[in-house]
Amino acid sequence: MSVLTEKDGPVTIIKTAGTRSNIHGAVFAMMPKGYTPSAVLLGLLLLLAGVGFYLLDRPPASVYFIFKYVPFLSAYDQGGGLFQHRVFGSLPMFFHVCAFSLFTAGCFRPGVLPAAVSCLFWLSVNMVFEVFQKYDQAAIALIPSWFETYPWLESFRSYFEHGSFDPNDLWFAVLGAISGFLILLRLLARQKKILQCP
Repeated sequence: MSVLTEKDGPVTIIKTAGTRSNIHGAVFAMMPKGYTPSAVLLGLLLLLAGVGFYLLDRPPASVYFIFKYVPFLSAYDQGGGLFQHRVFGSLPMFFHVCAFSLFTAGCFRPGVLPAAVSCLFWLSVNMVFEVFQKYDQAAIALIPSWFETYPWLESFRSYFEHGSFDPNDLWFAVLGAISGFLILLRLLARQKKILQCP
């Protein structure tokens, strides 16, 4: 079978056999170079898993986006709190770091460096926010007053006022970054193998 692709103007023909690998290779060849769809999809799925965790395990008033937009979806009052164990309570940190690492890296040109930068960036962001929960007054003092006038930004003050520092969250953030990086390396190797398939 032949697949027509248009890249940088001229139309090229990619000849592929009827195998699954070659079909995948044709699909990858037709996609923009700076985009890894598998990483984006996995990132979104992990974000949905994190949202599901919050809907099941956290009171709606304690999670900004649930309280503000979808309190009716919360199942906490119908037997929630299933993951109140200290360790399981840190799962959202894992989901957040891993999901955003995958999603961010997937939106840029595939490579080891973008993957590493993405994972380190989200690890740093989450660790800074977690540590500032221990020094909540200092964090609140740094929040500009105009944050109160914008949706989502207004949640920063509440996050530090009602959040609590948990060392387990730091470990789960590291685990999320490492997992995200390993997944990205696997996706990159798979994509490279498919593109090189005759």
